[in-house]
Amino acid sequence: MSGLGNVFRRHLRRDRNALYVWGGICGGMALLMATMYPSIGESFAELIAAYPQAFLQAFIGRAFPAFGTVEGFMTVEFFSWIPVLFAAFAALAGAGMVAEETDRGTVEFLLAQPVRRSTVVVGKFLVFLVLLLGIVALTALALSGGLMAVGVEHAVRLFLHIFALNYLAAAAYGAVALLISTICGELRRATSLSLGVMFGTVVVLLVANLSDRLQSLGYLSPLYYAGAPKVLERGAMAAGDAAMLVAVTAVFFLAAVALFERKDLAG
Repeated sequence: MSGLGNVFRRHLRRDRNALYVWGGICGGMALLMATMYPSIGESFAELIAAYPQAFLQAFIGRAFPAFGTVEGFMTVEFFSWIPVLFAAFAALAGAGMVAEETDRGTVEFLLAQPVRRSTVVVGKFLVFLVLLLGIVALTALALSGGLMAVGVEHAVRLFLHIFALNYLAAAAYGAVALLISTICGELRRATSLSLGVMFGTVVVLLVANLSDRLQSLGYLSPLYYAGAPKVLERGAMAAGDAAMLVAVTAVFFLAAVALFERKDLAG
């Protein structure tokens, strides 16, 4: 446990600036959206009527919320893109967990540590999960505080459910990127592939939302399980969606750990 603790503390100190940068950007945008709502919220239903239905269906899915409400406003203007930003952070962070050791020339140092290889990967992934949690929590806090300040706190509970699913979806992308990083062993390639997979699943979800024939393809995207309209329609996040995202994360994470244990880092 001390070995894992040392790895965790070392990488948390090194990577903590990501929390400030990403949390500040996401939290700032959340606060901006919350404070904008009173000025355009009442007329938003009229504004959104000018949007092509196909555009709305592609980006928010087939279950449209009531656009004249704060839930509808935030679904279109905030929750249609913030999960992608969380996923982008996860892809970038996951891609560097193993591949950066090669690029920084620290492979020999890694091999010389008195801990198992799996301990290094577990420690790095735990740091990623903590940083991701901090970013999502800061964003949720900013949005909740802003909405309470403008007197629409009734929507906060449902939005917290959406944030929870966004966190789980981003964690899944991080696990996928970790496996890619372990396979590639080169940072630029791992980053390109991880972002490619992430944006590829976004495109797949957009296509699935638009096509009845291809609708089932949406299940391949972690963001499908974190969609805001589904939470608003049910009144809570679905346990099945959360379980699916946890399962995906666990499978890719365990695969990365197993591969890293056997990988020839010196070769």
